[in-house]
Amino acid sequence: MLSGARVVLRAQGQWDAEEICTLIRQQQVNILGFTPSYGSQLAQWLATQGQTLPVRMCITGGEALTGEHLQRIRAVFQPELLFNAYGPTETVVMPLASLAPQQLEEGEASVPIGRVVGARVAYILDADLALVPQGASGELYIGGAGLAQGYHQRPGMSAERFVADPFASNGGRLYRTGDLVRQRADGLVEYLGRIDHQVKIRGFRIELGEIETRLLEHEAIREAVVLALDTPSGKQLAGYLVSDVAGQGDEQQAQLRESLKSHLKAQLPDYMVPTHLILLDSMPLTANGKLDRRALPAPDPELNRQHYVAPASELEQQLAAIWCAVLNVEKVGLNDNFFELGGDSILSIQVVSRARQVGIHFSPRDLFQHQTVQTAAVATASELIQAEQGLLQGASALTPIQHWFFDTPIPERQHWNQSLVLEPLTALDPRLLEQALRALLEQHDALRLSFTRQNGKWQAEHRAVTAETLLIQAQVADMAECAALYADTQRSLDLQNGPLLRALLVDGPQGQQRLLMVIHHLVVDGVSWRVLLDDLQTAYRQLSEATPVRFAAKTSAFRDWAARLQAYAGNESLREELHVWQRQLGGPLAQLPCHNPQGGQQNRHAQTVSVRLDAERTRQLLQQAPSAYRTQVNDLLLTALAQVVCRWSGQPSTLVQLEGHGRETLFDDIDLTRTVGWFTSAYPLRLTPAVAGDAAPGESIKAIKEQLRQVPHKGLGYGVLRYLADSASKAAMQAMPAG
Repeated sequence: MLSGARVVLRAQGQWDAEEICTLIRQQQVNILGFTPSYGSQLAQWLATQGQTLPVRMCITGGEALTGEHLQRIRAVFQPELLFNAYGPTETVVMPLASLAPQQLEEGEASVPIGRVVGARVAYILDADLALVPQGASGELYIGGAGLAQGYHQRPGMSAERFVADPFASNGGRLYRTGDLVRQRADGLVEYLGRIDHQVKIRGFRIELGEIETRLLEHEAIREAVVLALDTPSGKQLAGYLVSDVAGQGDEQQAQLRESLKSHLKAQLPDYMVPTHLILLDSMPLTANGKLDRRALPAPDPELNRQHYVAPASELEQQLAAIWCAVLNVEKVGLNDNFFELGGDSILSIQVVSRARQVGIHFSPRDLFQHQTVQTAAVATASELIQAEQGLLQGASALTPIQHWFFDTPIPERQHWNQSLVLEPLTALDPRLLEQALRALLEQHDALRLSFTRQNGKWQAEHRAVTAETLLIQAQVADMAECAALYADTQRSLDLQNGPLLRALLVDGPQGQQRLLMVIHHLVVDGVSWRVLLDDLQTAYRQLSEATPVRFAAKTSAFRDWAARLQAYAGNESLREELHVWQRQLGGPLAQLPCHNPQGGQQNRHAQTVSVRLDAERTRQLLQQAPSAYRTQVNDLLLTALAQVVCRWSGQPSTLVQLEGHGRETLFDDIDLTRTVGWFTSAYPLRLTPAVAGDAAPGESIKAIKEQLRQVPHKGLGYGVLRYLADSASKAAMQAMPAG
């Protein structure tokens, strides 16, 4: 209007493409502004009519301008200028923009959102409001002229989204956009997706936009949107795809789905391959021209299966029925893949548990190796491992890691805990929570262990279940007061008299609650926590429904594992392992070239150094390199560490201490799937990379990989020999460096 032109605003409601295009012609519109999706759909309709609609300028914004959208808009509207702009409502006028290229370069996912326009500032920051390096991803913050004051009558939301500018000397403010971006080498800012579009699948944090980019690389796909859907079995990925194949028959659609999964599996880890692939003629849009996520159809799990082959034997039929129940599908065929139907590591434990109830025995590891009903049936054993189901009493031998704990000078042994804080979704009843905690204590015998020192030796014994309260209750006026209460609870454990489990339920203002759970590390590890939290929820739910608490059957007792390790310490094959460790750890121990190489050996002196990799480097580390060298990510990281330390110290090798979960399958009659305790195995290892000046990087990777593969039983034998074997073996092991 400032230049003598007029602005044409369409009426409210959803207009179809014909109405919009007619309006553009009638009003002689020569500058168009729309979202890429909406502009692309207009262009697609015009193309089907054999028409073009030339204009002087197009401005896109509101979502990523992909290569597919760019080509359609250019072909039909033929703009002299095409800008891709970025401008949230909170910034009033667009703060970033870029001139779109004729077409995207190969490998580019979308047109950049550009550079800062006018008297604005933009920062790409991490979670601590620190600038990220060029090429690294971070959240986009916008400041400068034209920033909104906040949200009307919503002070809480205003305080969350509008923050103080840490780089301004005049008290400026920044708007926290929630958008994930990165700055390219040419200075342009590239939109990667929403921060809240990062999700966790099977414990891995992933960016949905990365999957969408890979899907768009397939020649049959024009548009792609990936969502993380909440299902009864947890989050599952669903890919919504616009393709010409959507209008073809079921067989052609099934072939495309298989082709897409093969395409993704070649470039992405399994957990990033969508469980569901839904083919559409077009994406549903809102009245504003943006993707209408709520209008996307629900996935049909039946489309995820291979050509159905009915299970034949009784065992196959039982397994298929268990899969149906856990995965919430109507039927499972002989060749259907557990993970492609929505299974994951957590659901695999449920399958194993249900199978045991009908006399079928296999482990979660078996299910990962044998992912169809047919192959899983071959891998099963018909006999259950019988475990004591009653309350254990009496002494328990110490495991190697527990021996290490008591051999290590630790000032406050009572306070060597693992803990977590939970934020309940609904208010917890303290009375029911106390009962649920007591049920945990009865089910998992290791939680009732007490530790005493007699005649210079530490011993463990199972305590009886007493009436002592496990749950502490507190009330605060401000949630900031929780920290002091947490510290008091952490100090409340008693190695000798118990309990080694405590919980604190804090009631705060406005109905807020926090549940702190504290367990001494002597009786818990990372795997144990998953079992305990699952059982705690089960017990609380059953108590809330006024039904008796019933857990899954106990697996082998922690005490039995400790006893079997003690017997294993006298095994001849383990004695031969002593020579492996002597060869591995023998020779002089070089010190790091610094003033105090041992350090203070106190947790308060520990520091964390974080390094961010851009998307391409991350892909190389997680996908390309492991595939090329047939190795694992840990091997690559250890290779890099060994090379750097050796270069720094001037030594050909370096000594590191490694840890494993320790639940190795040494004994056929021991099942630790749902056993709680401290099983961790820790062992030192000398790593020798190929550090010669002419050595290729691959040589070091192969060398380290082989050194790691040569460690027997993932290092479990080291602790057994050092703490449980005969006097001569223990003396020999203790003479070697411990890392």
